[in-house]
Amino acid sequence: MNPVLDTLFLPIAQGLKVPADAVFLNAQQHPAIQKDWILQQHFKPYADILPHKAAAQFPGVKTSMVFIFLPKNAAEANYFIARALFMLETGGTLVCAAANDAGGARLKKTLAQFGLTCDELSKNKARVAVSIVKNINDAMHMSAMSDGALQPVLDGTFMSQPGLFSWDKADKGSQILAKHLPDKFKGRGADFGCGYGWLARQVANKGGELICIDADARAVEACKINVKNAQYQWMDLTKEGPENLDWIVMNPPFHEGKSTDASIGRAFIETAACGLKTGGELWMVGNTQLPYERVLADKFSSHSKLYEGSGFKIYRAMK
Repeated sequence: MNPVLDTLFLPIAQGLKVPADAVFLNAQQHPAIQKDWILQQHFKPYADILPHKAAAQFPGVKTSMVFIFLPKNAAEANYFIARALFMLETGGTLVCAAANDAGGARLKKTLAQFGLTCDELSKNKARVAVSIVKNINDAMHMSAMSDGALQPVLDGTFMSQPGLFSWDKADKGSQILAKHLPDKFKGRGADFGCGYGWLARQVANKGGELICIDADARAVEACKINVKNAQYQWMDLTKEGPENLDWIVMNPPFHEGKSTDASIGRAFIETAACGLKTGGELWMVGNTQLPYERVLADKFSSHSKLYEGSGFKIYRAMK
């Protein structure tokens, strides 16, 4: 369990009274969560282990208390605060926390920009702030809503949102992979970990039936705008995936939080192997330092490295 969550709920241990209709944004599993709380979580692996169903989208409710486990990205964190302020009644309580090196050190200053004063507690190299919502800086509120929302990127050719992978640019690994894909795809295929859809759009232009899949519900919603004539699924590809596929392309995530973790990519490869038909093909990019060769050899009848350079490797594997 993330120790920052313990810090977030420290005010409860110190006597903060929590109403039954409390909202928890960016919710993650913690014993403090009560059965009547309204939970929001856009990341499927976290949503799936919560004690009761969470909405991927922000709930359209009014409440007297909102908890936020703040993300590291400043624009994304400000957006969560702004969304919480729309939910909170006047005089309601905002409780938010972040690790000191992920926004916690500037938390009091951030809330002051919204016109909020707060009481702060510190523990586990993190800070939690408790604010009573009275007078809000409307200009900052609207600016945070705009800066953190789905918005045009890449000269308006795509829509994306802070918090998504490589949210405002075309990822270098995806660009290299796109150059090594076949001219045409036939049959039914998928982009595993589609993000906001830059690579998926390149794939969609090559024919075939495409499924865009991501663990982040916000990415799936962006793909619905950016990639036409496709299917879209919110799934944890480390656990499950579609079946009877003719081909898969992917640029798998390689980190959990701050730590580089090849196990995520390996799980993607294993799910891909399960989902492909015999003779189906996987096209993928990985960072040079990540050891994917063994799992490719174990799960596929053959594989080859098509390219290595600029910090990336391109693989083609056949089921």
